[in-house]
Amino acid sequence: MVIGIMGNWMVESGKGALLGLSEEERAVFTLQNNLARLLQAQGKLNEADLLTREALEVRRRTLGDTHRDTLSSVNNLGSLLLAQGKLSEAELLLREALEVSRRTLVTLILIHSPASTTLVCY
Repeated sequence: MVIGIMGNWMVESGKGALLGLSEEERAVFTLQNNLARLLQAQGKLNEADLLTREALEVRRRTLGDTHRDTLSSVNNLGSLLLAQGKLSEAELLLREALEVSRRTLVTLILIHSPASTTLVCY
């Protein structure tokens, strides 16, 4: 019961906080995606759907299709669609997230030396 009350409080607080953010701020903050995931966990799939789609739309427009936050939103919407039983639509988005991730993946190699750790990107 306490968890349910806290979850509802978090949803209401999150919605209030979103109202104070510009579109650009919504794109770079994870609040909207996290709020949508919380709604999904609560079984409020229609509310989660609206927030998730809006987050993806804003991120595509402001960050581009290959940004990691956009890909996170694509994946989140795909997962939500799976939960809703919309398998064809979910598959398209999850495949998109996978393919774009593969194309844009940066290989990170940590090189350790006695004096420091250096991050090398290829």
